[in-house]
Amino acid sequence: MFIRIKDTSYMTKFDELKEKISFLSKLFFVVVGLVVLVTGGLVNLYLSNTINEVFWLGIVLLFVLSGANLIVFIRIQRYIKEVGKI
Repeated sequence: MFIRIKDTSYMTKFDELKEKISFLSKLFFVVVGLVVLVTGGLVNLYLSNTINEVFWLGIVLLFVLSGANLIVFIRIQRYIKEVGKI
């Protein structure tokens, strides 16, 4: 005799989306921390009048990290909208 179990696939989808949102929010704050660190290093280099390759690499890295943060933020918003549809 077989026992029929209710379909709980929506709950597993909900849990999966919760985990993705949790991971991405933690990643978001890690990248924010990296942006703060790079900005501090750039300010230090600028104030000590050491405008060299490291300074310009830091500027490029700052833009890359900002773009990565924007992408992470957009994905978080997308997953939150998916959770709202469930």
